[in-house]
Amino acid sequence: GKETVARAIHAASLRARGPLVIVDCKAVPANVVDSELFGHVKGAFPGAFAEKSGRMLQADMGTLVLDEIAALPRSTQETLDRVLATGEVRPVGCNGSSSLDGPLIATTSAPSVTDMGFSSTRLIATPSPPLPESFNQMLGERICATVVNLPPLRERSGDIPALARHLLQRFAEQELVPPLSIGNDALAVLMRYGWPGNVRQLAGVLFRAALQCEGTSLTADHFPHIAIQSRFSGRRSDQSPDITKASADAAMGGPQLTLYRPDGHVRSMEELEADIIRLAIGHYRGRMTEVARRLGIGRSTLYRKL
Repeated sequence: GKETVARAIHAASLRARGPLVIVDCKAVPANVVDSELFGHVKGAFPGAFAEKSGRMLQADMGTLVLDEIAALPRSTQETLDRVLATGEVRPVGCNGSSSLDGPLIATTSAPSVTDMGFSSTRLIATPSPPLPESFNQMLGERICATVVNLPPLRERSGDIPALARHLLQRFAEQELVPPLSIGNDALAVLMRYGWPGNVRQLAGVLFRAALQCEGTSLTADHFPHIAIQSRFSGRRSDQSPDITKASADAAMGGPQLTLYRPDGHVRSMEELEADIIRLAIGHYRGRMTEVARRLGIGRSTLYRKL
């Protein structure tokens, strides 16, 4: 989801050691959102009995994530636009301002994803209806310098097998359920469904099935409701993507190493070795020490081959 991508951007940035502050704009009441974001001084309004540091200042030297930025009131959008333009934030009721140093990542369910910032700012979005007319157009232009669309799960069904295995492993690590595997028949059922709730819905379905599983592996019999809905649902958002049997089999079987060229000849050792290294880096999620150890080579040798 969008928040996962935002966390990944922060973790990969030069400010990964700084704080990561996430604000759910839909969950903050409109009458206190300015205080929540920008802070306030004592006596700024009734009930302001003490000075408060806003979330933007708390994220200084780190990363601020504004989840569902389109939910902010129009007046707050205008203030935020000035903050992004000047790099200065003024708490409510304060005559002075403070400088900010750090990126802002804004997410929205509107149809664009962007990189923007004090020094850099990102807006991550999923395809959906356009930004509402009430959204500040100046702020919209400022946050839409670079656009990245996160496709819904139904448009990337080939990710479902890897996601399902990852989620089951995470449930087991959290000691919520025993370690479980998942069969190809179950994966085929999951891949045919449209997942209007995306990865969050997939996680919920897997967790419920894992709780009811009495064996060591999930099968298609553990997902009868998904099989029925994928077959009979007429909702447009529930339609499964067109996937070929070959693409489904490849996704369920995991990454493959191709031994032959299209002309039928065997590929060179150098090409095969490069593929093995790429697969290992993906499998161990970029942990190069682990990659080198599993491949039986030193880190310096691994970097030289890269």
